[in-house]
Amino acid sequence: MIRQQLVLIGLKSSIYIAVTVFFLSCMIGYASNLAIETLMQKALIAGCLTGLTAFVLVIMLVKYVPNNIDMINDENSKDNKEQGK
Repeated sequence: MIRQQLVLIGLKSSIYIAVTVFFLSCMIGYASNLAIETLMQKALIAGCLTGLTAFVLVIMLVKYVPNNIDMINDENSKDNKEQGK
């Protein structure tokens, strides 16, 4: 469950990163007086590659999250409740 949530957060953040890089590339290209066709091509490539790289890195990091992380938290909360009695 935690892994799925982390992957969804990674997907959302990689989309935000891709869109942000796209618009920043458009602004920088416009400021440097590039042709519109070239500007759009370069901005689209930069946005897509950055978003894809961010998503792949999140997927690689999620692989290192243990499967039983929920169980560990549940056991700790049960132990804390028993000690409180």
